[in-house]
Amino acid sequence: MTAYGRRIVVLLLTSIATAAGETNTDELTNRDRAVVFAVRNELKAARIKNRSDVCLGFGDGTLVHDALIFTELRHALHPMEWCDHGPAGFDIAVLSPIKESAPDTFELEVQTSDLRPILGQGAHFGTLLRRGVYTIRCGNGEVPKLLHYASR
Repeated sequence: MTAYGRRIVVLLLTSIATAAGETNTDELTNRDRAVVFAVRNELKAARIKNRSDVCLGFGDGTLVHDALIFTELRHALHPMEWCDHGPAGFDIAVLSPIKESAPDTFELEVQTSDLRPILGQGAHFGTLLRRGVYTIRCGNGEVPKLLHYASR
């Protein structure tokens, strides 16, 4: 492949990544901030805020910056892979896709499960604690605001 051809391929791949919403940034996007808000709410609602055995996972197509979200949460959360190596305590899963239903308004489905029955009782599945859809307004410079939560 010629140098010109390689440049075209790089530009094409860069365009595809940008169109998909994947940008190289070290700042949280509004979408990321909405996810942080929802995860903090899940930790509080499930009363697992102070536990050290909680995993957090993101579905395919969520288009979020995982590492930045983990950093922002400043909680002893583990990546979902940690729970996959042997079920631990709890997991919070941000399911995909995250929809931007209006400018700066995000709808995301989040599920929180207790994995302890797998260890203690040899159960095949954990226990679903909560599953619902958050609608969160989160614009530039705004504090995220919960507009609606619907259980599923």
